[in-house]
Amino acid sequence: MTRKEIRALLVATRVSFDDAAAAAEDQMNAPRDRELGPVLARRNFREAKKSVVDDLNLLIGYFSDEPEPAEAAGTAH
Repeated sequence: MTRKEIRALLVATRVSFDDAAAAAEDQMNAPRDRELGPVLARRNFREAKKSVVDDLNLLIGYFSDEPEPAEAAGTAH
């Protein structure tokens, strides 16, 4: 993974985090001041949260010192 790819992934993670925060913040407004209904806010939050978790898991896996499962299986004799 290149520095450019890592940066792009971090930017995408930041955007997803901002989306989750916006959905949560919207639901803290008085009902008459909300832009999203509870169903849309919940869906937006869940999608953004999944994206953040997926991105972080990818980065954690990439920077892990432990071999990937396929690599470990290939070295076992």
